[in-house]
Amino acid sequence: MTWPLTGSILVIYLAQLVGARHNVDTLGNTLAVGPIAFAHHRWWTLLTYAWAHAMPIPAMPPYAGFHLAINIVPLFCVAPALERRLGPWWLLALFCGGAIAAALAWLASHPQPNDEMIGASGALFALIGAGGILRVQIWRADFAFFRLPLRLDLRFAALLLCAVEGLQLLAGGMREVAHVAHLGGALFGAVFALITQTRTRVEMS
Repeated sequence: MTWPLTGSILVIYLAQLVGARHNVDTLGNTLAVGPIAFAHHRWWTLLTYAWAHAMPIPAMPPYAGFHLAINIVPLFCVAPALERRLGPWWLLALFCGGAIAAALAWLASHPQPNDEMIGASGALFALIGAGGILRVQIWRADFAFFRLPLRLDLRFAALLLCAVEGLQLLAGGMREVAHVAHLGGALFGAVFALITQTRTRVEMS
């Protein structure tokens, strides 16, 4: 499931690049979640926003071109280990559920009427949160043409990243980043993992 998730995000990004006209990301705006999308009853944007990413166009900050890489690389490092632990369909449920939970958390924080959110980081935080509860250890990251030696304890990573996001939220740092969405996704992932653990214990007993 890691490959379909990653591949579909890359395809959408290519479609964003092809469809951009006059420095306007038409597809990204269509997939984005926000108060306006809800006002027009576009409920599906609660999920689709996670497949769109910021593009390097004049209307965006200079670092917008790194938005895709910031999400895709960690996804490719974390998702395979969770897929081996949970199975492909549970991984998909975790990713999609995390995206929805992150969007709802962000909307509950009362963004400005014209604000929009895109990016898979909320869903990625759900994967990291679940991996922390399940105490997943990553020993390598398998990419298309090479294998990267990587030793990472997702429990430590989850605690560290959530602490950083919490501090950024309290301090008002990096206002263009949806810190609330990240924390909402991580919370969903943790609850998801706890439920999964309980279900496994019941089946084994």
